[in-house]
Amino acid sequence: MPSPRARSGAAVAAFLTAFGAALVAAPLLATASADVVVDSTPDYTVPFSSAANQPEFFCGTGPDGEPLGVKYEPVDTPYLLVQPASLLVLKAGADAAANEVWVDPTAGVAYARSDGKSISHVILCPPSSTTTPPVTTTPPVTTTPPVETGTVTPSTTPPVTSTPPVETGSVTPSTTAPATSGDPSTSTPGDPALPATGSGDRAGVLLALGALLVAGGAAVLALSQRRTPGRHAA
Repeated sequence: MPSPRARSGAAVAAFLTAFGAALVAAPLLATASADVVVDSTPDYTVPFSSAANQPEFFCGTGPDGEPLGVKYEPVDTPYLLVQPASLLVLKAGADAAANEVWVDPTAGVAYARSDGKSISHVILCPPSSTTTPPVTTTPPVTTTPPVETGTVTPSTTPPVTSTPPVETGSVTPSTTAPATSGDPSTSTPGDPALPATGSGDRAGVLLALGALLVAGGAAVLALSQRRTPGRHAA
């Protein structure tokens, strides 16, 4: 299989050969110019520039950087296209419409500028089947690593210390001992002192009072008995 360089060289050689044959046949075709169709309606225009004066501006380059198109000057006006081409450029002047371009022009048709100017040069690009498109490099696609689910990242926030709740309704037990009645030795400091009247002292008082009452009663009884015999004797 031929290499791209060989195919490109063969295409340019065939194009030049066809163009040489067209130059040879041009005088013969001029005699029948009355029957040639003239096309003066370009597909688009390109402003003047130094780069646009070169075939590679419109036709590109081959594998080794060689231009794929061909530039011809001087040429007749109108220009008779005698070989297939993918692009035809008619150059005249140096203004915004200096280059009038036809896409896929038809061989056997004469092309003239829409403004009627004389053509200064012609650029022809080979047919599309023989042109090598420029190589477009696609940048690598950067893939995002998948995110692992279920992995918990440890938190760097310090734990919050909570204050224990205060229990409502609970009564703190009293540490004060209950006071014992009747015993001054067990009374709580600060309380008024109780009288030192024990149960034994109260019993003695009652017994003395009872004895006194018995003795008094006996005396009264004896006194009344003494007075009674004297009344009966009288």
